[in-house]
Amino acid sequence: MYYSDGFSRNWKAFDGGKEVTVEVATYNFKAVFLGGGDHLLRFVYDPWYYRYGVYAYYAGLFACLSGVVFVRMKWWDIRPDRME
Repeated sequence: MYYSDGFSRNWKAFDGGKEVTVEVATYNFKAVFLGGGDHLLRFVYDPWYYRYGVYAYYAGLFACLSGVVFVRMKWWDIRPDRME
């Protein structure tokens, strides 16, 4: 099957749950070799740098929000022993 979308090493293809190899077709597109019969083909784009970028984003967000809460507690002099 020829799919005229840009090729990248990060593309994965699954035929009925089994991973198949994504090949380069006509210099910049992708193709998957399939046998005869019916197929359920699924393409997944999964770059490692995107995944780690999302993890880094959420870690930074958590650190920032924790810092804001800490500063607010110090600013307002809120301590757990004084809360009623």
